[in-house]
Amino acid sequence: MHKYFNMILKVMIITVLFVALFSVGLSPVMAEKVKDTQADEILVIGTGRIIDGNKADAKARAISEALLKGVERFLARHLGSKGMINNFPRIINDILPGAKEEVENFNILAEAQIGRDYMILMRLKVNEKMMEKKLRKVGLTLVEGPSVKILFMVSQIGLTNGEALYWWKDPEKNYALTSTELSLHRIFSERGFHPFNRLMNLPEGEYPDEMRTLELSDESAFRWGSLFSADVVVYGKCEVEDGREVSILLKALSIENGRMICRDMQTEIINENADKEQIIRSLDNVIYRIAGRMSPVIINASEKLQSNFNQIEVVIKGLRNFRQLREFEGFLREEIKGVNSVRQVRVGGNFISIMVEFSGNVTEFQETVFNHESVPFQAEVNQDKEGRLIVGIVTIPADRPKVEDQ
Repeated sequence: MHKYFNMILKVMIITVLFVALFSVGLSPVMAEKVKDTQADEILVIGTGRIIDGNKADAKARAISEALLKGVERFLARHLGSKGMINNFPRIINDILPGAKEEVENFNILAEAQIGRDYMILMRLKVNEKMMEKKLRKVGLTLVEGPSVKILFMVSQIGLTNGEALYWWKDPEKNYALTSTELSLHRIFSERGFHPFNRLMNLPEGEYPDEMRTLELSDESAFRWGSLFSADVVVYGKCEVEDGREVSILLKALSIENGRMICRDMQTEIINENADKEQIIRSLDNVIYRIAGRMSPVIINASEKLQSNFNQIEVVIKGLRNFRQLREFEGFLREEIKGVNSVRQVRVGGNFISIMVEFSGNVTEFQETVFNHESVPFQAEVNQDKEGRLIVGIVTIPADRPKVEDQ
């Protein structure tokens, strides 16, 4: 009974601490001050255990805990959920130790004691410039990272009757996703990647024998990735040795430049009498750990590649219909080397604006596109003061005869 009473009392104390802060806000001046600072200041509660009646030490421990919580909330706010997941090992190993030094200032707003716990309500501010410098120093991925399309080609060996399962052996058969694939898709999706569903997106074409082998070469993995228009291929094997261990070996290959991004391996010992459910849990564990290490490396590599592209806005005037726009976008994606992406950004009364990621500058883009033999329309092209390409279509409509035919 005494235990439950203390629990209820502790909840009440926490509530009182927050009320203490907001009751101060009854003053209009203070309320305005809180409103102005809440964007870059953080509220936290810290707790310190009182040992041998020493309240001073307990208060110091409460302050230390609150400072660490404040830094954690700052990182969560600036990195986002996927950023925290993708960079978790770096955060706990490289950022959090000593991170309290990046707290610019703090104020204790309220304090109370409950049993042997000393609790404080604190408002703090993290030095954003110093923290960003620290993040860059360890190469930590900021915000959410780029959208990376990823193709998994990971065989599963030993989980089902000791056989080796790999879908590219006979891709036309549409084999169901294995337990390994399902785990890879789920765990990498949580980290912001976009895995290909091979059951829905299998490209048409010929698949020679060297692309159907259990142990894929780097060249074959690259060819598969190119067929799927993936950004990255993750390939390798997941092996379950009955009564011994689950192991996974993965390699990540960039389709943009054909280079190996990283490779990693993870194992976990399993119980000799483990059933299938326990083995799948171990499978999830090894994939979770290896994904935690590989994800930031893949994202950083993708960001560096994307940073080599220029954002070029193209304002198109005189389009007759959206089919003509789609033809032009398809032409850019399929025919123009160096185009990484095309997306629509604005629509006006007489224009549509698209944003193109291109490996060259605006002049190179203009010359490459509008001197191409397959460009879908003739146009007058000019560059405005903001660096946008203004494209005025001058193609004669199909239903109107050319002058020389009249």
